[in-house]
Amino acid sequence: MTNHRRVPAKKVLAIGEVMIEMAPVGGGLYQRGIAGDTFNKAWHISQGLGRFARVGFVTRVGRDQLSDAFVSELHNDGIDTAAIWREATTAWASI
Repeated sequence: MTNHRRVPAKKVLAIGEVMIEMAPVGGGLYQRGIAGDTFNKAWHISQGLGRFARVGFVTRVGRDQLSDAFVSELHNDGIDTAAIWREATTAWASI
């Protein structure tokens, strides 16, 4: 007889900043992507463990189009966005 034991989902909470990455694609054009160590780790844990992990992300973002796209992508990828704080103004830095 096989012992089927239910494995409870682990909870992972990633805390950190987000980067909007602009990668050149030629002809003076850029493709927007979302990056950052914390985001990358949260995304890979979420995708790799699927139903075996509940992944959330804690950060603070603005109320603008780029921030909306980031929160939407997290949500669509199965990452809990309940702990993302939205601010009217944010600081942008170009690196």
